[in-house]
Amino acid sequence: MANKIMDIKGLVFQITPFYNKYKANKLMIGSDALCLMWQIGTLLDAYIKAKKIAPNKLYRQVYGGSEGSDNVQKKGYISREFLSRCYRIKNIFSDENEIKNIFPNLKSFNLFREAMPFFDNSTYIHKRKEMEDYLNTKEVGLDQIRAKLKEVDNKSNPRTQKLHEVEGEKLIFIDFYNKIFNLSKVDKDTLFNLLEKERIDQDLLLTIGNATRALTIDGSKFPSLEKKEEQVDIDSLWFSYIEMLKEFSNESNAIKIRRFRKLIQAKRIAKLADYLYLLARRI
Repeated sequence: MANKIMDIKGLVFQITPFYNKYKANKLMIGSDALCLMWQIGTLLDAYIKAKKIAPNKLYRQVYGGSEGSDNVQKKGYISREFLSRCYRIKNIFSDENEIKNIFPNLKSFNLFREAMPFFDNSTYIHKRKEMEDYLNTKEVGLDQIRAKLKEVDNKSNPRTQKLHEVEGEKLIFIDFYNKIFNLSKVDKDTLFNLLEKERIDQDLLLTIGNATRALTIDGSKFPSLEKKEEQVDIDSLWFSYIEMLKEFSNESNAIKIRRFRKLIQAKRIAKLADYLYLLARRI
């Protein structure tokens, strides 16, 4: 067991410089961000092949600190969602030169992130070349990419296959749930210091808790999440989770939320809300 832990720590040690460089430059152009993530994906790929370990299990071991009887010690702070994207990028592109040749004018990684299904999902991949060209244009935007995804969905996607649309949200939820669960176990002074460091106050905890509970029942009213993400670090798990809640709260109907509840049970969502209320009472 000791060797396995050292192996994971060694992998985290190798990944961290690339991750820190990615995180430090918020204005990094899209192709540069993709190249950094491709390098991380290469490290993950080598480890997965050498250890014959499932990718999701590796992500969990790298991030660690999750709830359950098979809980592992936390060895890194890089989310499973981020690691999963890096590994996908490694499998999409053969090398960094290919990335730079395909995306000479990609403005930001966020645009590619939204368009990733066009690159590795069988339902959308027939539109890959069209999306590659579109991502290099000045007109490209997140809403337009989402519209193109929906257009393909409406033409070809069976209802059961649409669960992939909330796979990213599932990963964000699980990582956030584990983070909050671990915070619920620390003493009051440590909790206060950790939350203060991330600029999390009681009001934000209660708002996120109420928004989380709203996911459990169709037709529930969400609290206002306007500008709440500006309170936290853009690269933090808090930011990703708040953005996820905002997207759900802006849905014109409950279809996407219902799909999400097929992957994450309502009682687990409600449990997360309870943990958030608990933290709010303790600070």
